[in-house]
Amino acid sequence: MAPLISGTSVWSQSSLENFEIVGKPWPKGIDFQPPVTELARDLQWLENCVFYIITVITLFVVGLLLYATFRFSAKRNPEPAFFTHNSPLEVAWNLIPVAILIFIGAFSVPVLIVTSKIIPGSRDVVSLPIDTKRIPNKHLLQYAITWFSLVLVWAAMTGYLVLGIKRQTTG
Repeated sequence: MAPLISGTSVWSQSSLENFEIVGKPWPKGIDFQPPVTELARDLQWLENCVFYIITVITLFVVGLLLYATFRFSAKRNPEPAFFTHNSPLEVAWNLIPVAILIFIGAFSVPVLIVTSKIIPGSRDVVSLPIDTKRIPNKHLLQYAITWFSLVLVWAAMTGYLVLGIKRQTTG
């Protein structure tokens, strides 16, 4: 009896090889499963976009560290130079992260603010327009408010820095 059951299960598995199986793992596969809903596609796109941004930033910072390590080592500069400000660099160092945060926020907030209501019999997720009246999940609203507040604070600090530098150079 056992060989008959075993043989039947092997035969039934071999007959499924012609069918496409969604979400089936593959050897050495490290990516997401294929998205089925629009929300999953948007989230995977957002994750990939943020991944590439983080990768570029990381490579840039590592490059700067290596450059500074070799360029300003004690062997190459036996007599250290003293300087305090590089205004264009300080302004860029503050404005570029603000621009990156605004770019990420512009794409992440619409994706993250969606309802959890799924229409029965459908794989679609109903998205709500971005306003504060109909957002059922207050955590996501608080997330958006927190990050946009941080961007505003960062922009204000950059403006204060630029104003201080301008006052120093003119006065």
